[in-house]
Amino acid sequence: MVTLLRASWPILPPDRFGHAEAVAQIRAYLAGEIAPPDSSPATPAELWSVEAGRVRTALRRVRQGAVSAAAEHPDDARKLAAELRELADEVEQGLQ
Repeated sequence: MVTLLRASWPILPPDRFGHAEAVAQIRAYLAGEIAPPDSSPATPAELWSVEAGRVRTALRRVRQGAVSAAAEHPDDARKLAAELRELADEVEQGLQ
């Protein structure tokens, strides 16, 4: 179900949502009557923005799990935090 929603999400209008319209558009998409718009980033700046968003989302998930597991595995949590700091430093050094 999640895959279906992810695949059909780009065909919906970004500025409004109508239940009947969404149902009609998703049905048309599934029937092959309409294709999703090309959602690939067009420029390096857009690609960076997309990838940065993905990294932020992934890190937030990791952080939630790490905070929960830190009490049981403090050494692993410290190691992960150090690795993340190193990666962040590498990104920042690339800006200089």
